[in-house]
Amino acid sequence: MKLFSNITRMLVIAVVALFAMAPSMASAQTTPYRPNFSAGTQVYIDPAVANHPDFPVSLSGLESKLKDAGSAHGVVYISVVVQQTTERGGGNLAADWLDQLLLRWGGANGFPSDNYVLMVWMRSASNPSEGWVAVNAGANLKTYGLGKSMLDAADGPVVPAVRKYMPQDPKGAFLGIAGGVNKVVDDYNAAQQSAKDRSDFMAQLPIYFLILLVAGGAVAFFVVRSKGAKDLKAQVEPLFNEWNEKMESANALYLKLRGGYLGFIQDQGDWKGKFSGSTKAQYEAALTNFADFSARRSKANAHLEEAHKLWQKGDYKGVREMLQNQTITVTGADIALEDATLFGGLVVKNDYKPSELLNSMATLFDQTNKALAGIMKSLNEALAAGSELDAVQADIEMKWAQAGDKSFAPHKAEFDAINVEEVQVRLTYKSDPLAGKAAMLALVARAKAIQSKLAA
Repeated sequence: MKLFSNITRMLVIAVVALFAMAPSMASAQTTPYRPNFSAGTQVYIDPAVANHPDFPVSLSGLESKLKDAGSAHGVVYISVVVQQTTERGGGNLAADWLDQLLLRWGGANGFPSDNYVLMVWMRSASNPSEGWVAVNAGANLKTYGLGKSMLDAADGPVVPAVRKYMPQDPKGAFLGIAGGVNKVVDDYNAAQQSAKDRSDFMAQLPIYFLILLVAGGAVAFFVVRSKGAKDLKAQVEPLFNEWNEKMESANALYLKLRGGYLGFIQDQGDWKGKFSGSTKAQYEAALTNFADFSARRSKANAHLEEAHKLWQKGDYKGVREMLQNQTITVTGADIALEDATLFGGLVVKNDYKPSELLNSMATLFDQTNKALAGIMKSLNEALAAGSELDAVQADIEMKWAQAGDKSFAPHKAEFDAINVEEVQVRLTYKSDPLAGKAAMLALVARAKAIQSKLAA
């Protein structure tokens, strides 16, 4: 699906606080706003923002203007205003929220996956005059150079609009972004038309100029050169297409990993201080796989974006050099911005040939997926064993109280031994639950044996 090919091309913009006297307050909303996609609807406003008691937001008339702006080039401009709720951490919170929204909308009926421009403003829960903006564009807009570098550029279609209008006029900002994107498309089309006009002019030169030796030589050179460029393009195009297809797949797999394991990873917090022994080793190995995948995918996306620029210029030789021969160095600095706080220090610098980097994506995804699934399952089983022991012990103590000391006497020595051994097991279990799981399960089995005898 081309929807995700630009998933990393986010504009990271922290909206500057302009309402200096605005009071700091926390939103009463606790559940993140997750609108369903509706074909034809191009403006979505979180009720918590629209109905804010002090600073409500209304974007009346925006939808019709966005539709007018999009009609020029078949682009569907969609704006979303959302209140910050559970989103926390550094960086652009709107970008993570936009990622999750695209996961929901990707398969929705009528979603324009190739021709959308999705603009998200997340308003801060603590101060309505602050927030975050993120912008993402569909796959077809790459033709016009609307990738991450252009969206991030100070003179691109987004930054000037945000600086001019936000936060006091979000409607103006959304329309400014749409106007900026339309200008990029217009400029690209104008350049293409200019090139075509020059070509047409040369083709219509009077025939008598062809008798001139120099002109004849120039035309011959042009023909040979054009044929050579066409032949080279045909040779490089399969390689170029392979990179595009495999990176679309890698971006989709990356979103699958984040959707499946991001919450689990965040729950572990300071895992280096929390875990020890085999638990720490297995968790670090799984997390390192995820970090490697994030860094390689991010670097490969940036590499492909540069190749796209050369392709648009007709530099097919340069494209071939980049995608076939040029060494690509991956470091920890290449980790996707949204993952940097989770995976810092786990990526080791490595050099790759282009094909090696490209073809490693699917394999690394499988390794990461299996490792994270395994460690998550093992940790859950270990924690469940500890909870089960607590429940069985509580039941035994209740039956002891009901039966009296005399009836319980045959079991007391074993029960006391279980409680004594539990202290040592839980010391290990606290920081290394995987290593302590077997011992904990053994205690559970012994406690259940007593429980069964009391029930007989």
